[in-house]
Formats: sequence, structure tokens, C-alpha cells
Amino acid sequence: MPTATPDSFIPQNPKTAFVVAKRKANAEKSEFRAGPAATNVATCEQASTQGCLLRIEKVDNSEDARLKKSISFPVYIVVITKLSKPIDTAESFIEVVPSKMVSPPVQCKGAIDIKAIMSQDRELQYFVAICATQKLSTEHLLQLHSGITGNLRFEIIVVDDLDVEVPKTYAVFIVPADRNNEYLFDCIEGRMALLKDLQYDRLTIIRLQDEEYYESLDSVKNELNALAFCLRPRACEDDHVQMLSIGPTFTKKMIVAKGEGINGPWEVLHVQQANGECFRQLVFTRVANLVQSEARIIENFDNPEETVIDTKTLTCSYQQTMLGSILFLELFRNQSDEQLEANLCVLGLGGGSLTTFLHDTFPKSTITAVDIDKETFDIAKQYFGLPNNSPRVDVILEDAMVFLEEVSAGQRVKKPFDVVFLDISGDHHVDGLVCPTPEFAIRMVFQLVKECMAPNGVLAVNVVSRNMTSRQNVMREFQGVFESSFMFSHDTDLNVVLFGTDQPEAKKTLTINGISHLADSKWIKVKPHGVTSFPKDL
Repeated sequence: MPTATPDSFIPQNPKTAFVVAKRKANAEKSEFRAGPAATNVATCEQASTQGCLLRIEKVDNSEDARLKKSISFPVYIVVITKLSKPIDTAESFIEVVPSKMVSPPVQCKGAIDIKAIMSQDRELQYFVAICATQKLSTEHLLQLHSGITGNLRFEIIVVDDLDVEVPKTYAVFIVPADRNNEYLFDCIEGRMALLKDLQYDRLTIIRLQDEEYYESLDSVKNELNALAFCLRPRACEDDHVQMLSIGPTFTKKMIVAKGEGINGPWEVLHVQQANGECFRQLVFTRVANLVQSEARIIENFDNPEETVIDTKTLTCSYQQTMLGSILFLELFRNQSDEQLEANLCVLGLGGGSLTTFLHDTFPKSTITAVDIDKETFDIAKQYFGLPNNSPRVDVILEDAMVFLEEVSAGQRVKKPFDVVFLDISGDHHVDGLVCPTPEFAIRMVFQLVKECMAPNGVLAVNVVSRNMTSRQNVMREFQGVFESSFMFSHDTDLNVVLFGTDQPEAKKTLTINGISHLADSKWIKVKPHGVTSFPKDL
């Protein structure tokens, strides 16, 4: 069941050629008649009620269209066999053989079913024709749904190298479901980087889905081989399609708990990597399986009630990066982790792994964690060891915007914050921005946070976006609020962390703290040279 997007892929007035072949069971030749689809579908339905055998099969003309650089629409052959002894009409059906690229024969009961299958097949044909006859100026997306479960089974993305005038070389890259949210596979910039790295002119990326069962990688290749072949660029002369893949991150996975809160459906998972390491994860399934929190499992992987997790190690790279904000603090210069007396604030509790880490790593610091969703608080407490009874941790169940306004007005806390971690995520928005949510990604909010901070305090903002434009929009809003603004990003990560502070000589302080604490503070992953100023062309 294909769905082609965007809508411009689907022709406004497509015409489907429909050829009917009538023959008797003992006839030496058949009678052919061509006509519009609607008329002959009705003919088929009428014949099925008269005890005839019916089979509708699509003629494969995709290769001819590709070589002629033209777009063609489906042509179907309908074979109506009149038997000497008619079959029971109650048990009769019409067998439809749509595109052999992806679909097995389908049994239909009437015109409505036939028209639905033909409509889906027409979308697929048009998508293939566009890819086979043209150089693509933008990504083209096709979604294929399972005829058995109805779930999304394959997400197929075709991308061309814009620097190549005539695409010739071609490959297919199959992505395991648990790696779909990685930078290289989950955004336009990442997929273009993958295309460049593999040095092909065109790449078809096939994203497998978490809810679907795949017997093996070879079975996936066999299932999609015909379709992948038809998506070759017109100038490609290779009759063999190179099908590449990457191994799954996890060799074992189990769902510990699931539910739904303000941020949508969530799951707590136990996953085991290929290298044997095991982790507990909080995943928001609506947002491209976004991993919100993660903790390393020390023991009892298979017994969740007895599982022991490591609360003194952060495994999410973006959280490790956000910790770089502490290196900007002047008060950290001559203090160890155990001596640091800082007032910290986490906006967006999530699974609580960052809050718990701060509590366990800096025993003289205080932490205020704010989240509007009670469900996440319960998850953090039950599955990620949140020390909610500690006198140094204050968990506030409230809208973070209301909280900031109250603090700014002097109604909440007596001591301003030395560091604020802003990590509020939501649904995947149209502009691709996942974190922070749009209402928290504006200058007014960044200014409001600054009013809640100590004079030389630091704001760290986690930015997750599937496109560069929305990411740059956040940076424009952030720029100018503080005397110094910095950013840190990984080449293989969707996350960009922004730092803002009025600390004099902020980069010098970062460098000194980074070097002096490197041996003792195992949590330091941010290297000063990796923290850069904002681009000038924002």
C-alpha cells in the first residue's frame, strides 16, 4: 500500500489504460477490448457475479519509460474466463496482480477494492517514473505499508547529488529500525552527507520500521530488489544494484514499560548493543523514536525490577555536551566536583538522568528540576533513580514558562541559578524543530531565563532539528541575549548545544577549567577547541 509524498508527485488527472481479454474455457483465442478503467472495472465486477474467473495483471512498462525518459501510467490486462460450469458467486473473487515490484496477488470482492489497489499502484508508478526519468532536485519520499498488518513497513527516500549534472552511479542503503533517528539517516543534511561519503550520484535509503517483522537482511533485499532496480537514474548502465547496510545498534531489546503522557506515547526499554553493553532508555515514540534519557545497566538486564543502573555516568552525548556549561563557571576554577557549590536548574526533567547525575556528581550543589508532565516524574523516579527525597533536589511539576516568570519576579527561589539546562522537547513540528519547543525557542524566553540567573551564570540549550533553517532560527533568537554565545555540535548527531553567558573572558575560563579538571572530572567530554562562536552568516 504505497503513499507518495509530497502531493505534487501524484498526477492531477491520471489515466489508466485497461485492456480486457475475454475467453471461454475451451476457446482457441481471446477477444481484446481497450477502454477507460472505470468502465472496465464495472465490467469485471459484473463478470464476477456471473461465475467467471477474473485476473487483473499489470503490464510492466517501467523500463521502457525509463529509457524513453517519459512518464507512463499503469496498463492492466484483465483476463475473464467463462467456465462451462460457473463457480459459486458467493465464493468468487477477483485476483489482482498489481506492481510486481512490491506486491503479491490480492483477492478483491468488488469494484471498490479494485479501484483502491489501482489508485495505490498508480501513485507507485508515478513515483518510480519521476525517479527513473529525472534528476531529483529535492528528496523524494515513498511510504510502503504492509498488506498484512496495515502498518508502515518501509520508508524509502531517494536523493541525488546536486553537484552532479547527470546521475549515473547508484546504490541502496538499508537502515535498521533502531538507527533511524541517527543524524545520517534522519535529516536532509545527514542523508546528503551519507551520499557524499559513499560517493554515489544517487542513493535510495530504505528505513525499516520498529513494529514490523523482517526475517533477515537478505529477505528485505529480496522483497525490495525489483523496486530498488526501477529507481535507478536514467543514465545508470549497471544491471546490478549495490545494496548496502549497517548493522543494528542493538542485538537485544525488551520493553520494560509503556504509556502516554503530555509528550505523547513513551516506552522504557532495555537494549543490548553489539559490543555487549546494556542500557535503559526512555523513548518518545512519536518523535522519530527520540531517546530522551539513557542509563547504563550494571546488572540484571532481564529482570527490570532488580536492574541496577549507573547514575554517575551520562551516556547521551548531548547531555555530556550540556555539562560543558559548568566549565564556563569562574567558581569552578579552584574547586573539585565534590567542592562545587552551585545552584543548578534543569528545565525539562524527562527520564531524570541529567538531574540524578548532577545530584550524585556534585554533592554540595542544589538542583531544581521543572517539568509539566507528572508521568515523566514517575518514570524518572521508578526507572532512572531520581533522588526525589534528597534535600538538594527540588522537583517542580509546573509549566516551565510559569516557573521562569515566578522566579524572575522573585516569587520562587531566593538564590539565582549558576547554570540553567534548557531541554524541553515536544512533538516533531512542521519546521523540523523538536527541542526546544517553539514557544521556548524565542528571544523573550532566553532573556527571561537570563533574568533568573546569577550575573555570570550560564545557559545551555539543547537544540534538536531535522533541518538547518529551523536550527539557525533558534540561533538567531539566542544571539545577542548574552555577551558571549557559543555552540557545540557533533558531525553524527542531530543535537546542537548552545551556550550563553556574560562571564568575562568566557572562552578562557572554559579552556582553563577544561584542562585543570580533565584528570579528575571523568564527565568532561567537551574539548575547548570544539566549542565555537556562532557563524557570521546567520
